[in-house]
Amino acid sequence: MFVQGDGWLDVPRSLTLWNDVFTGHKSTVAEGYWIDRPSASLPLLYVFTGAELADVLRTTGRQNEARSVSALTTQVAQTTGFGDIAQQLEQTFANPTGDSTGVPLNVPKTQSTEPTVVRKK
Repeated sequence: MFVQGDGWLDVPRSLTLWNDVFTGHKSTVAEGYWIDRPSASLPLLYVFTGAELADVLRTTGRQNEARSVSALTTQVAQTTGFGDIAQQLEQTFANPTGDSTGVPLNVPKTQSTEPTVVRKK
């Protein structure tokens, strides 16, 4: 999916990495604090990645997955001393998207990244 201002995001792969491969974000939360403020940009990469992934999941109607990613992202932000970012993430999910039945509105158009093959007749 194309994310305005950031480029292409492989949603299935990113979700797999977030849930099953990456461990830094979960380790940060388990530790309970980030002692080295000058290196806080490292866990912030998880915060920004998680926020973007959660937003894409939310806008495509995958609310449960989006809430799960957002909850962990918020925990990382709080643990590393970025409560203002955590608060903004929580507000995102306070404002529901979709119609009264939860069907997403304005679902972004997706486009394949595979090269097109032109076949001659």
